[in-house]
Amino acid sequence: ALLCWQQCHERPLSLSFFRLQLFIIPVLFLAVCPVYSDTVSITVPMWFSPSDKNTSIKEVYDDFLAAGHDIEIKVNSLGGNAEKYTNNLLLMIDSGKTTDLAIVPTRIVGELSRSGQLLNLSDRIDKHKMNDFLDNLLNVCMVNNNLYGLPYDTDVMVIYYNKDIFKNLKISYEYSEGTWDWDRLNELSEKSTIDKNGDGQMDVWGFGFPAGNFFNFINYFLPWYFCAGGTIDSTNGLTINSDAVSNVIELFREMVLISKASPPATPSYLGKDIYRGLINGNLTMAITGSWVYYSIEKEGSFGVLPVPPVEKGQRSITYCGGWSVIVFDKGERRNTVSLKFADMLTSEKSMILKLKEKHFLPVLKSVLLGCIANKEWPDSFFAEQLLEHAYSYQETSLIKKEVMKIQDAIHYVLIKKYKTGDAIKKVINRY
Repeated sequence: ALLCWQQCHERPLSLSFFRLQLFIIPVLFLAVCPVYSDTVSITVPMWFSPSDKNTSIKEVYDDFLAAGHDIEIKVNSLGGNAEKYTNNLLLMIDSGKTTDLAIVPTRIVGELSRSGQLLNLSDRIDKHKMNDFLDNLLNVCMVNNNLYGLPYDTDVMVIYYNKDIFKNLKISYEYSEGTWDWDRLNELSEKSTIDKNGDGQMDVWGFGFPAGNFFNFINYFLPWYFCAGGTIDSTNGLTINSDAVSNVIELFREMVLISKASPPATPSYLGKDIYRGLINGNLTMAITGSWVYYSIEKEGSFGVLPVPPVEKGQRSITYCGGWSVIVFDKGERRNTVSLKFADMLTSEKSMILKLKEKHFLPVLKSVLLGCIANKEWPDSFFAEQLLEHAYSYQETSLIKKEVMKIQDAIHYVLIKKYKTGDAIKKVINRY
């Protein structure tokens, strides 16, 4: 622009020079003042996409746009189950195709933060809002006292039982904390394991839980591991030599091999197959997540029980897992808009909408406490489990390695290859 002014005073403008300035000046302007995109992208699993099937989530997105944010929200919904979604998201990030926000399993927030791409939320989130999240979920999003994710949705592992099978077998049990333990679970499982036609093959198993060597094993192992006094953290991980591991392996051994109240081919009952086993009447009881309740209640009459402690007098503890919203560092202007969107996604209204729709379990303390006060069932039960008894963990390479040891040790015991002590020694030596 200065060059143009100077040359205008030195000599008359030629047509070609004028055309040159028309090209140079916009280029210089764009270099100094880049054009910002009014688009914020978010990557979510299909079950969190704002569609007509997810009216409560869609309303949150619409509210954000109605609040005067003159932007476009691009939603990238990745298909597949939770494991496939996570793998696809990680591949996308590794290839450099990052997004402004993403909803990810809470347990991998710490791992993602080490890439240096995530925005540190510690000084950007209102302290009052921080106090409203469950500590056991918020802590999993912390690395070196820095916060990299906001808990968005969660669930707890519980035990479902088929009321009709109990009724037909004349089995009665009224839950009370003082009488509910592993022995009682095993007793009910034995009574409800049935060989209907007398061919020596069980047609109904009393209790279903995965205990083989596969991905989701840790979700089903951790409740009893915690109940047996085990601990887990992102620094030390699980300890294969702990008494807790030995105790839980013995419990699984008793259920599968001694009382024969659980199917030995447990990998066939992984994930959705456990759900299918419940609704088809092949499993009287089974451990799985709270997320299946609102679909399973449409298939029959089912009750919900907490994960029992390993021994009487011990505290009943369950494992909770869930999802968190993370923000990728894209520059201050994009970050500011992304944070406002993340705040809306994790707002009290968002959680109440989900609760009303009965699709997801909320994570905010205020909503959980209100749920208990209203005596809603089973939300009050799940809320109590979250507030009082639930633990989560941050996934690290160390923890993955320890989990593989435990998986292999249990596998060896259940196929009768080694006794518990020998199986533990075997996997320690292998790794």
